[in-house]
Amino acid sequence: MRAVLRIPKIFVTRSTPKQKRAVTNRLWRYRTAQQLSQKQVAQHLGHKSTAQVSRWENSAKTPTLANALMLSHILKAPVEALFADRAAELHAVIGTRTSRLPGVADRMSHADKTRSKE
Repeated sequence: MRAVLRIPKIFVTRSTPKQKRAVTNRLWRYRTAQQLSQKQVAQHLGHKSTAQVSRWENSAKTPTLANALMLSHILKAPVEALFADRAAELHAVIGTRTSRLPGVADRMSHADKTRSKE
């Protein structure tokens, strides 16, 4: 018969897998529309390999602001279009926060109405 070691629950830690938040992006779609390879985009960005571009396209990583702005220029698309789902998510968060602040919601809705749509 085999002895079973019982460990008290207070000593047991559960390793929870790190939750990855998928960033839905349209980098691949815009890159292929411009007939650019990942290698060409990487070269324009000053990267030596395509690994980082691949990570961004597969939503494994999110580019820095500087890289997102350069991608916008290279792919001839606004950053908000490249990351439309994330932009919408952030707009919703801001809308929720501003609705709690007195007077701010009115000013924010006016700014949205006067903002140009591209």
